[in-house]
Amino acid sequence: MSADKQPVQEWNADRYAEHAHFVPTLGQAVLDLLNPRPGERILDLGCGDGLLTEKIAAAGATVVGVDGAADMVAAAQKRGLDARLMDGLSLSFGREFDAVFDNVDTILAPTLPTAAPRIGEREVIIGGEKETVRSALVRLNRPANLTGHPAISIPCGFTRSGLPIGLQLIGPRWSEARLLSIALAYEDATEWHKRRPQLA
Repeated sequence: MSADKQPVQEWNADRYAEHAHFVPTLGQAVLDLLNPRPGERILDLGCGDGLLTEKIAAAGATVVGVDGAADMVAAAQKRGLDARLMDGLSLSFGREFDAVFDNVDTILAPTLPTAAPRIGEREVIIGGEKETVRSALVRLNRPANLTGHPAISIPCGFTRSGLPIGLQLIGPRWSEARLLSIALAYEDATEWHKRRPQLA
């Protein structure tokens, strides 16, 4: 995304508060490790509706929250916080913060940018653009391979045409045990891994 374009994300602050209230609850442990102090300047990356950002400010630190969703930024601003609509990959700040807070310790992402290709397919269309199957297969898992971060792919559904869809979990270095635990918990809660696509 270019720096002159605003990020586009569809998030609703009311639905987030209703259905994803567990996120800041889990993030509290990370906040405890951060241990914000008066006089520190902290950047809250992906501040959401500002619930944890507010706690950082209450500890006496100067905190700036950024998020890519306008509705979430507006909700954070209603709390009286310095929250800004900004793409986390194109931050305009210099080296002015003492710490960066992010309440995420595992990234969930698609394994592929498309459903599993059929045997023999050489090209797929993604976003209206043609791409080789080989390129599509490695596009989203290449970053973890290059950086050495552990990652695991697990089944998470099927397309309407019966092709499997994969979910990728990426964690910090040496977090293999955590990723395996998360993957196992997901499989215990779902039955996608028990289904098989129909063979043509």
